[in-house]
Amino acid sequence: MPKEQILEKIKGIFNTSGVYIFKNKDGFPIYVGKSRNLKDRILNHLNSPIGSKSFYIVNEAYDIEIIYTEDETKAFLLEEKLIKEYKPKYNIQFKDDKTYPYLAVTKEDFPRVIILRKDKPQEFLFKCGPFVNLSAAKSLKEFLEKTFKIRTCQNLKKRECLKYHIGECSAPCINKISRKEYLENINRAIEILKGNLEKIQKDLIDLINKFAENGEYEKALFYRNILEGIKNIYRTKNFKDKLLDISTLKEEKNIVFKKSLDQENIYEIETLKREFESVFKRAFPQRAEGFDISTLQGKVNVGSCVVFINGKPEKKEYRKYLLKSNFVNDYECMKELLFRRFRRIKEENIKTELILLDGGKGQLNIAKDLKNYFGLDFYIVALAKGETRKEAKLFTEDGLYLDLYNYPSLLKFFISIRDEAHRFAKNYLWQRLKKINFEDILKDIKGLGEKRLKALKSIYKNIYELSKASEMELINLGIPRNVAKKILERLKND
Repeated sequence: MPKEQILEKIKGIFNTSGVYIFKNKDGFPIYVGKSRNLKDRILNHLNSPIGSKSFYIVNEAYDIEIIYTEDETKAFLLEEKLIKEYKPKYNIQFKDDKTYPYLAVTKEDFPRVIILRKDKPQEFLFKCGPFVNLSAAKSLKEFLEKTFKIRTCQNLKKRECLKYHIGECSAPCINKISRKEYLENINRAIEILKGNLEKIQKDLIDLINKFAENGEYEKALFYRNILEGIKNIYRTKNFKDKLLDISTLKEEKNIVFKKSLDQENIYEIETLKREFESVFKRAFPQRAEGFDISTLQGKVNVGSCVVFINGKPEKKEYRKYLLKSNFVNDYECMKELLFRRFRRIKEENIKTELILLDGGKGQLNIAKDLKNYFGLDFYIVALAKGETRKEAKLFTEDGLYLDLYNYPSLLKFFISIRDEAHRFAKNYLWQRLKKINFEDILKDIKGLGEKRLKALKSIYKNIYELSKASEMELINLGIPRNVAKKILERLKND
């Protein structure tokens, strides 16, 4: 069907949500799409550049069918159903029998929150969905787990895990919480999934007041954090009309809680300081810096420096580094990062007292050599992952070796610095990837000629978007399997 005929056919289309189906000359669907504004989306297809996927779809199409839906979510679900039914040649998603995710609360003695890829008929305490994208489901699952300290292990073991030590699990495996109290928190999580925000927030405010008045500050702080977390996550999802303001606390009780919150924060810091000074025989550092690197196969190397003041992150002090040398070797990257930062510490007389590295003895030795070269005075430690990734081993410049499981406050402190340095480095790498040319990264891959490279560029805006593609996506775009594997291997970042 020529463009003019399609334009004529869509003149009467409403600017509303729904699904559109491009069909070939035999009336078979070749592409199924959805949009909250059908008319604009179809016009975008018609005005697509030569060589793009939309260009080929429109050129092959002989007809277009429109199906209106009540809202965008129903359009998503209908699109999925039609793609699975017809398997159109230009659709990549959903051909592998995947579906939109659901969140479910398992029916166990100590339930978990899990993600379902299919609407399974098995019994659950509660199930909600589908979610229109996986990241939203994952974010909500992680929020509920961290907020209510819900276990994430598939089978209850007889030993606590890392999440308990860093305050993210209530450890029912070793009876650190009663089944009654655990199920109360599960029910609160279910209320959030149901959207009963007013009920759950009133319940939490009552608990905060009760524990604050009884002097149980740790429990009051726990439920206060839950309340703030609920406000934050739903604020981002336009649930403002269902949110209670914290001012619903009575004024005098708010004062009581403010005192309890301050006391609890002081208690946590003092506990950390005592543990640090007992183990390392030195004063707790007022200023600590953490370092990490993130690389794309040596093609793009970046580093991060995060700063914690009195045990808390100070984001205005963070620094990011584009490493100038194209090293594939992690040690060389770390050496450049530390050289540049230590030089700045020396030149500006920055009063850093602790350096934390993500790594082991190799990274530690590099830092020690540079510390001596610049004549600096701070304490250096390196946090290494164990063989099972559930271990946390700490090496120090004066030869100490610690299993941090034995020191819960130190474990939480050091992991917080390391994870923040990792996050900051990874985010900077992603920023850089959005500015890198395809040719700079992929030009020497055998089998990826000019035409295939052009096809990738027409679909993906930048290297970062391409790095999120699956092997099957690339194959469906006409990239041979062995070449697709090479592309994704090249785009792996550390």
